[in-house]
Amino acid sequence: MASLTAEAVFRSRLQEARKRAPLTGREFADLLAEKGYPLGQPTVTKIENGTRGVSLDDAIAISAVLGVSPMNMFTPLDDRTKVALTPTIVRSAAAVRAWVRGFGPLDKGQAATVRYLTESPIEATPPNYYQEQLERERGVTALLEAQLQAANARIDLLTERAVYSDRLGRLEGREEMLAEVRAHLETTITEGEASS
Repeated sequence: MASLTAEAVFRSRLQEARKRAPLTGREFADLLAEKGYPLGQPTVTKIENGTRGVSLDDAIAISAVLGVSPMNMFTPLDDRTKVALTPTIVRSAAAVRAWVRGFGPLDKGQAATVRYLTESPIEATPPNYYQEQLERERGVTALLEAQLQAANARIDLLTERAVYSDRLGRLEGREEMLAEVRAHLETTITEGEASS
């Protein structure tokens, strides 16, 4: 399988995201200008066609206006697809995605020699962050459970009403049948008395 450059992936994802929006090249250029990043429709077309490169500023602005993470704009969705970061550094999309997220180096050998400019995601986590997240999740879970109980109670009530409505309908049908039987008996008795 041939590898793709990050820019080639970006161009493809730009076309895909723009068409899903759905926006024409002109509409997207207008939207970029409206958001303070005027590229112009010819420039957007050149980026998509690969006749103009994509600067980091372009990539961030385009991603922001489309509402797509920049990482997902230059990293293929298929984890097995190879991405050529340089002609000699070619990695799977999954490895590139993990590297971009700061979860580790591109190569195991770099781990001992490369110092990251920022702390790891775990070290950068504020104290009690996970405990607060857990409490928030418990609160959401409790709210959802209460809503589920209310919905189940409503279903029970509606089911009970349906059962009573059905019984009432059957009783009304019986009352009509009894009235018909009474009328028939009265007619029969009246006819019998009249003939005797």
